[in-house]
Amino acid sequence: MLNLGRNRFVGGLPESFGSDKLENLDLSENEFSGSIPAKFGALSELMLLKLSGNHISGDIPPEFSSCKKLVTLDLSRNQLTGPIPAELAQLPVLGQLDLSENKLSGEIPNGLGEIESLVQVNISHNHFRGSLPATGAFLALNATAIAGNNLCDLTTSTGLPPCGGANAKRSLIWHNYLVACILGTLAFIALIAYAVILMNRGRMSMEMKKVENLEDGLTWELRIFDSGKVWRSISMDEILGCRKDENLISKTGDSVSYRGDFSGTLFVVKEIRREMVMMSSFPASFWTEIGGIQHPNVVKLIGVLQSSKGLGFLVYEHVEGRKLIEVVRSLSWERRKRVAIGVAKALRFLHGRRSASRLVGCVSPDKVIVDGRDEPHLELSPLDLVGYETKGFVSSPHFGPGNNLHVYIYP
Repeated sequence: MLNLGRNRFVGGLPESFGSDKLENLDLSENEFSGSIPAKFGALSELMLLKLSGNHISGDIPPEFSSCKKLVTLDLSRNQLTGPIPAELAQLPVLGQLDLSENKLSGEIPNGLGEIESLVQVNISHNHFRGSLPATGAFLALNATAIAGNNLCDLTTSTGLPPCGGANAKRSLIWHNYLVACILGTLAFIALIAYAVILMNRGRMSMEMKKVENLEDGLTWELRIFDSGKVWRSISMDEILGCRKDENLISKTGDSVSYRGDFSGTLFVVKEIRREMVMMSSFPASFWTEIGGIQHPNVVKLIGVLQSSKGLGFLVYEHVEGRKLIEVVRSLSWERRKRVAIGVAKALRFLHGRRSASRLVGCVSPDKVIVDGRDEPHLELSPLDLVGYETKGFVSSPHFGPGNNLHVYIYP
């Protein structure tokens, strides 16, 4: 690491720094002038390069494409000219690119929009023209990151003038009219769907059944939350019969999960090995509430089977996919973002419910199932819902193997 930022160095930039293993180089806020040496491309281990706030002129060297580990490139507030080299699209892990307040011109290379790791871009106050790439990080740019140019937008999502010539304004009006009609129709459908959900939820609370069986001196209690014809006829024996080695999905110190098949419909049975006895004290309203939780990013709890001695089994719908902890290292930043948004939607739904109970527990990557479309599904346990007069929320700085989502309780 070499940090010479915020000094008064003058003259041209050095062509070498004594080692090509340099990882972080900060020469910002000085009085350097001249062009950027092409030999900067030989810094193969470089991850951060900050040259902002100088008097550097000339073109951006295409040799930067050889810095395959470069994550942050900040060339802002200089006097750089010419186009953005298309070779920058060959940087596989570039995450932050700041070219603002220069004299750069030309069009934005479409290849920059295909860098999956790129999440932050600032190209404001240059002389760029043409259209923005309609992919990647350019889809989420705000107005300040692109201001002061002569750009247009193919998607109309950034506030820039639409691309298309003389008929663009009329086309935009027609486009907005169609969007308004579609949104109005979707809102009407959503109202109808919400009414249907409320009706089904009310019906569910009435159809929830309770079955008691005496076996080996234990009294079993079965509660079914799903009012569908399939699940209303499932029995205790069919749930307990899933506990076979060939049906084993996962095993931890607290629980064991098995796959089951009832009338051609797959389901998952989780045997809880701790604290199940406390569930017998939960009121009927609690079971009605947890059984009624329905969200695309939450695994549906179909039923609960428990005994008078504390043995307990949770019955979930089957979600085809793999646990987040198993696949997170293979996901690109774009796919991780999709997973994170899905989990956030689930948590927002759970914490936004009008209820006296709130989700307070350990939500870790092994409780998130990612399906083939990178859509996450959060698996809840009744032990994650604590009652009344308690509030809480769950947060995490990032998703990664072995990283739990930290819990905060507040009065």
